[in-house]
Amino acid sequence: MKNLCIIIMVLIGVSSFAQQKENHRRLMKERAGMNMTAEEKAILKSKQLTLALDLTERQQEEFQKLYVDRAEDRMKMREEMKDTAEDGKLKEEAFERMNTRLDKEIAFQQSIQKVLSPEQYKLWKNAQRAEKRNRMMAFKGHLKDFRSKNKNPK
Repeated sequence: MKNLCIIIMVLIGVSSFAQQKENHRRLMKERAGMNMTAEEKAILKSKQLTLALDLTERQQEEFQKLYVDRAEDRMKMREEMKDTAEDGKLKEEAFERMNTRLDKEIAFQQSIQKVLSPEQYKLWKNAQRAEKRNRMMAFKGHLKDFRSKNKNPK
């Protein structure tokens, strides 16, 4: 009986250690792209799209320019968010920020539509939806982990 208890305790310890290691790997993969410049991110994204959509070289260059502009805009917006968070004006400027972001997103999609053929645009749109769904599912999983770790004992 004593040996059975020891074996169970060892198995529980090993399985919890394996889960921690898996979570650590996932976090490291997520953080891998955080220190890249806008140009590096744009190059990688345009190459991924070239493989997925079978883009021509001209289309790849156009995508790269679009994604560089988009990444630079996002970096600027992050800096502005940090500044407004320090000033305490987040709620007051929320509508303006969201409206600006959506306008930029619409302009980005229109420029993408000009670069791609209708079939390629359809594939790109489906890929964007799938990517968004994957991000949402990953975030939901993160929230579940966070909530389960921070439950208030009753």
